[in-house]
Amino acid sequence: MIRMRVGFYLLAAATFHLRSAAVAQVEQSLRQVQTADATVPFIAMDAHGKSGTGIALSQVSIVDNKKSSPQVGALYSATDMPLQLGLLIDTSGSQRYHELYVQAVKAGSAFVQQVLVNADDRVFIVSFDAKVQGSHLMTKEEVGKFKVNITPGGATAMYDAVYFACREYMTKGRTEPRRRVLVVLSDGEDNQSRVSRNEAIAAAQASGTIVFTVSTSGVAPASYSIRTPFYEPSGKNLLGLLASETGGDEFTPDSSKRVSEAFRSIADKIARMYSVTFLPDQSAQAGAFRLIEVRIATDKKLKIQAPKGYYVPTIVQ
Repeated sequence: MIRMRVGFYLLAAATFHLRSAAVAQVEQSLRQVQTADATVPFIAMDAHGKSGTGIALSQVSIVDNKKSSPQVGALYSATDMPLQLGLLIDTSGSQRYHELYVQAVKAGSAFVQQVLVNADDRVFIVSFDAKVQGSHLMTKEEVGKFKVNITPGGATAMYDAVYFACREYMTKGRTEPRRRVLVVLSDGEDNQSRVSRNEAIAAAQASGTIVFTVSTSGVAPASYSIRTPFYEPSGKNLLGLLASETGGDEFTPDSSKRVSEAFRSIADKIARMYSVTFLPDQSAQAGAFRLIEVRIATDKKLKIQAPKGYYVPTIVQ
């Protein structure tokens, strides 16, 4: 009898062990299913400041929250991804003091016509002062007929405009490979937004959007007094932060020539963007912010521009 009891207990223990292993395996499988692939855009630049080309999947590695992630799933080049472009134009009162404002808007319009080259490419225009107004997604033909009032007036809600653009236009179809890009024309001031700077940056990072900024302030005219209520010396710093945190560039042109050069540089980088898809570490929680670093292992001379972080995608059940 005793032996039978011992055998029963051993059998029960073995059954429990097998069941625990099976449950662990199922739970592990569920964790893998519930962890969505993350997609992060990046730009590779060579030693001469030119965009890198011909990068292969085998060359790309990811450091996810300071840990190497071997599960790099896919790499898309610019030719694989339609362009989803947003042009954000500051129409607030401070723009009337900036000599380069009109030139920047004209150059931005020409830039849009230049970069929309494929049938699936789309653009939207957002104008902002105290309020934010956006167009629908337009083709190259449609944007050529679109009119926007750029007469300066009112306060500035730049962060609201970036947040609105990312949430309204960039999160839809998030799983589709696209080059998601915002170009912000502004002096970098903000005195009206309801969302914070960090919330605007987070919206861009969560939607996989790279932000380029072109300062409209240029060189202030002699009559431009520091007492002007619209004047904000830190404006350029705010533009730089928007760009650097999302993997883009800040441009502060001081002449019409430099404005044109800024847009040419942006167009070049858009034409050579990449996007890498990978599986976040198993410890990652859906919706959590994580640091990210993209590396090209076979070419140490390439400089990589990428967002400083990303948000773990949430599975839609």
